[in-house]
Amino acid sequence: MVVASAPPELKAALDVWGPPPPGFPLMRALKQALDPAGILNPGRFTGGI
Repeated sequence: MVVASAPPELKAALDVWGPPPPGFPLMRALKQALDPAGILNPGRFTGGI
């Protein structure tokens, strides 16, 4: 399940994206390659990337 909208206090208590997909390691590697400083929307996608 993906939570589309929720109050901030609820969002902080759960993973709104659900479990990471099977390709998550590749997604994390791409994020690291394209944003090495981690400044572009940090933590706003599945798995906290």
